[in-house]
Amino acid sequence: MTAIGHVNFRLPTGSEQVAEEFWCGLMGFTRLPKPAGNTHPGMWFTRGSFEVHVSPDDDFVPVTRAHTAFVVEGITELSRKLGESGYKVNVSKGTPEEVVACFVADPFGNRLELISPEEATRDQAH
Repeated sequence: MTAIGHVNFRLPTGSEQVAEEFWCGLMGFTRLPKPAGNTHPGMWFTRGSFEVHVSPDDDFVPVTRAHTAFVVEGITELSRKLGESGYKVNVSKGTPEEVVACFVADPFGNRLELISPEEATRDQAH
């Protein structure tokens, strides 16, 4: 394997607009049109070479322990923006004034980790 193609998060059926507001409005992604012929419900988002797909689920249960870690340039600014938008940001490394790593849940309770590029490099060295 050479890379992760995308990650997929489940969300409650009917909440795609909220997902788009989170991923595009706060996280800095852009909505990506799905390929012709893809009739599965949900949305795709992209930022750089990374994709997030979201899929509605009638039996949705948030992922609250497992998580996906995103390497974030400007992590302190993003964590501040998320906090100001009402999201609970739990700093796991660093301080609120200089975040190295933190956890936050998407609007549906799915756990996300945000890590600085320096922290990502340090993690790969172990």
